[in-house]
Amino acid sequence: MTILRTMTIDNFTVFKHAEFEFCDGINVLIGANGAGKTHVLKLAYVYLRSSEEGHAESERIKESAMIRNMREVFRPAEGRGTSLVRRQNVSCDAEILYRMAMPTREPDEMRFTLDRKRGPDDTGWGYSGSGTYADGARPVFMPSREALAMFEGFAALWEKRELSFDRTYYDLCRNLELAELKDVPEESADLIEFIGGATGGKAVLSDGRFYMEDDRGKLEAHLLAEGHRKLACIQRLLANGVLSKGATLVWDEPEANLNPVLVTKVVEILHRLARMGIQIFVATHDYLLLSELSLASEHGLERDVQRRFFALTPNPKKGTQVDIANVIADLSDNPIVDEYAAHYKREQRLFHESLSKPQAS
Repeated sequence: MTILRTMTIDNFTVFKHAEFEFCDGINVLIGANGAGKTHVLKLAYVYLRSSEEGHAESERIKESAMIRNMREVFRPAEGRGTSLVRRQNVSCDAEILYRMAMPTREPDEMRFTLDRKRGPDDTGWGYSGSGTYADGARPVFMPSREALAMFEGFAALWEKRELSFDRTYYDLCRNLELAELKDVPEESADLIEFIGGATGGKAVLSDGRFYMEDDRGKLEAHLLAEGHRKLACIQRLLANGVLSKGATLVWDEPEANLNPVLVTKVVEILHRLARMGIQIFVATHDYLLLSELSLASEHGLERDVQRRFFALTPNPKKGTQVDIANVIADLSDNPIVDEYAAHYKREQRLFHESLSKPQAS
């Protein structure tokens, strides 16, 4: 199993310097809007996506894979890498250092740079050439918006550059269109059934369009609740083997458009995927999802799954700061919990004020 072990970011977008040490299981990123959570997810995906394309010996081929994926995943204006360099450090390069733990060889690393000092006619993409791609990387990126409803014709339009979506949506559609396995592993089949119980059926592809199928027949995916479509994507990726042992799941805001009842289902899904040998990266704003994952660590539940939490705090001068802990109570800055505590205080204040007001006769 290939594991993204660490990632160090220098002078990239909102980061001046940030270090991440990931666990084998579920890695959870929290923080205010604009703190850089999705950028961390995309940086991880870019490297793993480039690795999936092959282990090229040629430095030029390596460079082209990283640059192409960085450009198509982040979509900077006019394709310029310099747009991704932290604005406060106009004279410095941006650099991302990846370190992997791999079963087939000693831990390896890849260093990627964005050169701000290049001329005005240069797009500013650079590659240091120190390192190699990861063996057997199989990443899956789940954006915050689901893809089943937009699936029909999406890939063809994206390839013609008629859509402004970034590459993560295109890659997801390509993964979803793969045929189902004839023999689905038992643990995947059990999880498919669990998700079906939450969504009311199974996602099936027919004539280029997705449907949800149950005993009563088929219903077009775009007529389903968006939260159900999101879980149905996971179901489909299990059925066609994309999500299986050794894969990496990068999921941005899994709670988006989900009822709290389904959020607890997502926590169960994440634990089951991790037990299957899938490394997971999640960015969330949801208190329930965050708290449920942390409770499992605090009370010794799901002992066979590792969980790690990363709090990203914006800082205009120092760049986004990163705090790491194995339970959310140990994070020095937690905007989700802080705002819920503030809500509770407001509720208590309003309650006591209402008691002190004269009652109408």
